[in-house]
Amino acid sequence: MTFNLFTTRMALFCTLLAYAMGGNTLSADRVFVVSALLGLLSHAMSGVFVRGLAEFAECWVSTNRIQTFLLRDEFRGRPGG
Repeated sequence: MTFNLFTTRMALFCTLLAYAMGGNTLSADRVFVVSALLGLLSHAMSGVFVRGLAEFAECWVSTNRIQTFLLRDEFRGRPGG
């Protein structure tokens, strides 16, 4: 939740700062539109990013388990048993 709040506001600040430093004038309508678009984008991206980290962790654990299984020595039962 903190990641989502921080990135949204930091992205908005950096975007508007770069726009203003480029010689453009900020107006309420431009700030509102940029804020709304970044809010939608950050909500989608932060949800996907967090879920992606969880999926990567699960993939890592599964890969290690498969590797451990495949590298084990073969078990040979008793002859005739």
